[in-house]
Amino acid sequence: MAKESLEEREERALNATSTDELEELAEDEDEDVRLRVADAQ
Repeated sequence: MAKESLEEREERALNATSTDELEELAEDEDEDVRLRVADAQ
C-alpha cells in the first residue's frame, strides 16, 4: 500500500469516525494532521 500524502491524512483526520483511526492519526508525525484530529473531536 502506498504511503498517504499529507493532504490525504488531513482529510481522513477531518472525516474519521473510528476510534482506532482517530488514535492512529492523533499520533501522526505531522502536527497539522494531529491538530485536525483535535478539531474533529
